[in-house]
Amino acid sequence: MRNEAAGGMRRTTYRYEPHDSGTWVELGDGRQIPAEFAVTFEAPKGSGEPSWEMQFRMIDGVPQCRKIHVNATVGGREVHASDLRSLRIEDVLEQVVGQIAAEFITDDEGVVHAVRQVMNARWRRTNIAAARGARSGARRTITEGLLRDVAMVVQANPDAPAEAVADHFEKSLRSARLYIQRAREAGHLPGDDQP
Repeated sequence: MRNEAAGGMRRTTYRYEPHDSGTWVELGDGRQIPAEFAVTFEAPKGSGEPSWEMQFRMIDGVPQCRKIHVNATVGGREVHASDLRSLRIEDVLEQVVGQIAAEFITDDEGVVHAVRQVMNARWRRTNIAAARGARSGARRTITEGLLRDVAMVVQANPDAPAEAVADHFEKSLRSARLYIQRAREAGHLPGDDQP
């Protein structure tokens, strides 16, 4: 996967490579990412700037940067302190996870499938929110106030309540449906409405 530079870095493109194991692990909010992956930043041709590689690994459910390689390019200049200051690990992690995280579901026969979604801003935001939640250790507590807010969003969007809740709270459809179910159980929604 290639994309534009992230986090204020001067690199023009980066490349993401999953680890050979192919193992995917839970990130949070129904999302999974590769257990290990690397992000490579290629210096623009002729710029003489260094190239980078960052290696990430999931440790206890948290994506962490475990190694950084900085290499001067052939015929290029040395690595400067300003190059290191421009490297924003959290921004890089969020940019990559925003694109690579996938949602997995288990069908009625117990077969696990990756949910293919159109890559859009909401999908990326939900992925990034899952990464931030994992890194901060924070999980949204389902409170009565949250359930009342969920009910208001559902009532304002009767044609697509789960989608509206997912968008409003930047959560997956799976989490949105859970919120709606909990709001219904708490008496904030009629029992016959289905997300």
